[in-house]
Amino acid sequence: MKGACCSPDSLDSFLVCFAECAKARYSSNCARHGSTKAAHRSALDRPGEAPYGVAMSDDSQPSSEGRSPARTRERGVGVVRELRAAGHEALFAGGCVRDHILGVAPLDYDVATSAVPEEVMALFDRTVPVGVAFGVVRVLVDDDEFEVATFRTEGGYSDGRHPDAVRWATAQEDVLRRDFTINGLLLDPLDGQGVVIDHVGGEADLAAGRIRAIG
Repeated sequence: MKGACCSPDSLDSFLVCFAECAKARYSSNCARHGSTKAAHRSALDRPGEAPYGVAMSDDSQPSSEGRSPARTRERGVGVVRELRAAGHEALFAGGCVRDHILGVAPLDYDVATSAVPEEVMALFDRTVPVGVAFGVVRVLVDDDEFEVATFRTEGGYSDGRHPDAVRWATAQEDVLRRDFTINGLLLDPLDGQGVVIDHVGGEADLAAGRIRAIG
């Protein structure tokens, strides 16, 4: 699915189209978007299940009711700051950066880091090792959860869902394994109001309302 999948004409239609394109990319056969080579099935198609095969009930996710976007961001910045203070690279990654650029206040922040899972778990008091083999740890801060993932590359998906091999990598290599350019954006929240790091042209695609696969 190289190139633009669609170019919607409004923010609402853009987000709807993005969801449809995500399904198309991770399903083996989509009538509208054509057949794709699946890396794994989209979480959109598997409600109640977390990535990497970690079973979760629907009510295991924290409710957004009563949560303050500003407070959640402040806590997310704190996670980045603590990782940096320990000598690791750490950046906001993915959907929260996309929403930030679109002017939408994110309720969830993902952190990409050079720290390996064992280092993340040693650094924070409350963690959940949801996918240590894949570099993913949840860090709990009061009523907020932050997915902290080690920079990585992935090789092969023989079962159609999970990578056969994972290698710790650089921030740029981590971005290049992601699905869409608009999800491949990084942001340094400790630099002023936040400096976007774009290795894949995601900002230009956002500005054009274009959804394009990486690679």
